Amino acid sequence: MEVDHILPRARGGTDHPDNLQLLCSGTTAARAARPWPNGVWMDV
Repeated sequence: MEVDHILPRARGGTDHPDNLQLLCSGTTAARAARPWPNGVWMDV
């Protein structure tokens, strides 16, 4: 399990608990490999 930022810090997200979620490692890797719906690539 890994702590993941819902809104990445590189895009203005914070380390506040409201912006964090617990994900398995595979999910975190999959999120990093696809763009957001608006076409911007996620920074994990």
